[in-house]
Amino acid sequence: MISVITPALPHHVDLLARAYDALLRQDVDWEWLIQIDGAADEPVEQRIPGAATDHRVRVAANGERLGISATRNRALLRSAGRWVAPLDADDEYFPDALARLCEPLRERPDLGYAFGESIDLFPDGKRLARFTRRPYAPGPVPRGRPEEVWRLHKNLFFHPGAAMYDRTWLLAAGGWPAGTEMEDQDVLFAVSTFVPGWYEPRPVYLYRQHAGQTVRSARFEANREDYRRWSHHRLVALRTLRGDDPRTLRDLEPPLPTPAEISTFTTPAWQAEIARQVRAA
Repeated sequence: MISVITPALPHHVDLLARAYDALLRQDVDWEWLIQIDGAADEPVEQRIPGAATDHRVRVAANGERLGISATRNRALLRSAGRWVAPLDADDEYFPDALARLCEPLRERPDLGYAFGESIDLFPDGKRLARFTRRPYAPGPVPRGRPEEVWRLHKNLFFHPGAAMYDRTWLLAAGGWPAGTEMEDQDVLFAVSTFVPGWYEPRPVYLYRQHAGQTVRSARFEANREDYRRWSHHRLVALRTLRGDDPRTLRDLEPPLPTPAEISTFTTPAWQAEIARQVRAA
């Protein structure tokens, strides 16, 4: 079974209906663990058409604001599936996405994670691929490859939310780390440092672009370099525990891209829609 984990703020609950419709198009055994970061004033299931009578939908609330990482981890503790897939409240899966990600994990017990392509959904309904390059070959992803890409290109070149994890490896990595707004990237780094993964070159995740996203906040922009430094130092620690040469690791530096480099990460069409529909909102 696949455990789908969704953290949600109380005022984002109405967004969950589309995510639920997308789950209904998945031809695999799944459970949906919704975790409210705060207090739920009314049963959340009642606000998602059809979910109130669906035993696969399980809702709990923190009772207070704990942040996205703690909220994800509380849902993880309630999960029963062998594989775990994170799904943000404002995003959706493509049809059969869970089956595509789960198949290699089911057939290859040595794999710890799988990821696929994401497509960005804009407010007017337009869908666009975001990234300018794909430095991954379809199929097996060697241990440590995501870090190599990140250090070489200063970007992962895929959305880390479009991933599925073996639950044992996810727990061994400590779940999603607090203290950073790049928790989905950091948990991927932690797992992929020790175990190989799988790249599915077809779209699996529909990522909604809008002005209210955390990555659009002034706080995120102000702390972006600190988040990258955290990822760097955590990776150095993980690789030290893995047995890599500490002398080589001391020479590594956080990959901090310049604004000019950042502009090369995404396509001109994507940048134009961000400027027109999202930043102008």
